[in-house]
Amino acid sequence: MSLANGSHCQHQDRLAEIKVGFYRKWQFPGVIGCVDGTHVAIRTPPRNEDVFVCRKGFHSINIMLIDDHKNRITAVSARFPGSSHDMAVFDCSNIQQRMENGDLENKGLLLADSGYALRPYLMTPVLRPHNDQEVRYNAAHKGTRVSIEQANGILKSRFRCLDRSSGGLFIEAGKACKAIVACCVLHMCITFHDVMVEMLPNDVHNDDVERCPELDVNGRIVRDNLIRNAF
Repeated sequence: MSLANGSHCQHQDRLAEIKVGFYRKWQFPGVIGCVDGTHVAIRTPPRNEDVFVCRKGFHSINIMLIDDHKNRITAVSARFPGSSHDMAVFDCSNIQQRMENGDLENKGLLLADSGYALRPYLMTPVLRPHNDQEVRYNAAHKGTRVSIEQANGILKSRFRCLDRSSGGLFIEAGKACKAIVACCVLHMCITFHDVMVEMLPNDVHNDDVERCPELDVNGRIVRDNLIRNAF
C-alpha cells in the first residue's frame, strides 16, 4: 500500500503539504515521510518457525510503516517474517522502487534511523558528528522522525491486537499479514477521512537498532550537501 493520493495534481499538492508540514516543525527540508519497522507478534508457525523470530526473541511479522507530518500512515508493507532486516523490507517495497527510479514526484526525502542504509533519497543520522552543522542535522532528523514512532503508537493503541502487550495476533502468519493490512487500511480511512488511498500490488522509539554500513557514495554526497546548505 502506498502514499495517499488521488489525481496527479492532488498528489503533487499532497507531497508539497507534507514537506511544508515537516519543515515547520523541525526545519528539515524536503521530507515527504519517515519510515520505520515495527513487529507484530504472531502464533508460532508450524514450519520454518526460526525465520519468524525477531531480534527481541518472539515470533513476529516485520511491518514497514511510512507516515506524514500529522502522524498519518501513508504506506505499509506487511509480508516479511520477523527475522527480516528493516532495510531488506524497505528494499522490497514499491516505495523504494519509485524513489530509486526517480518517479516519485518532487524528489522528496524519506528519513530513517541508523538501522537503514544511507541513500540519496533516504536520509539517516550522522553516526559520529564532527561539527555543529552535523549536530544540528542530527537534532532536526531525530525530532522529525519522532512522527513515525508516534504514528506506530497511535496505530497500536487503536488496534490493540497489533500490540504485543495485548498478546499480539494469535493466528498463523499468512492470515496475520492480511489482518495487519486490514487494520492499517481502516486506520488510514479514519485518519484521512475523504482522502483517496492508492493501493499498489506489494505488498516506539528503540535505540537498539541494527546498524547498516553507509556505503552509498551518492547518498553521502546528498546528505553532506544538505547539511552544508540547510544546517
